[in-house]
Amino acid sequence: MYVGIDPGKSGAIAVLDDSGKILDVIDMPCQTIGSRVFPDGAAIAQVISKSRHACIELVSSRPGQGVVSVFTFGQGFGGVVTLCSALVDDVQLESPQAWQKHFKLRKKKGEKSLSKQQIADRCLALYPDAPLYGPRGGLKDGRSDAILIARFLYDQKQ
Repeated sequence: MYVGIDPGKSGAIAVLDDSGKILDVIDMPCQTIGSRVFPDGAAIAQVISKSRHACIELVSSRPGQGVVSVFTFGQGFGGVVTLCSALVDDVQLESPQAWQKHFKLRKKKGEKSLSKQQIADRCLALYPDAPLYGPRGGLKDGRSDAILIARFLYDQKQ
């Protein structure tokens, strides 16, 4: 199985089978420790434990982000990487630019980054029934990212 992970509170985890079909997509499970929110290691372990390959989006801080939030996010990212490296034989870290380029996603002229909708549209082109929307109909962009990260990994291994 192939796992794609978009880390962070609004991220997600996607699992594809050996034929590239979506088996599972979940929003990033989180837990509060003290006053901070971190990925829930036990819940993540349940999802990824039977996978052979995992790809985690290599994230970084952005200008203007608060020091505490960036530090907390970095701790969570490190926890996800550590957990994957303990449970999955083949773990990769890939920049957003790498997996987005694979799907020929390009930012629009004058934009600093791709829109969430562009990524969701590409995901739906590959997986028309992908569960990208929440119960109120809003786009859960972490899900489309995680699915495409998993598919990027799947395509690399074929």
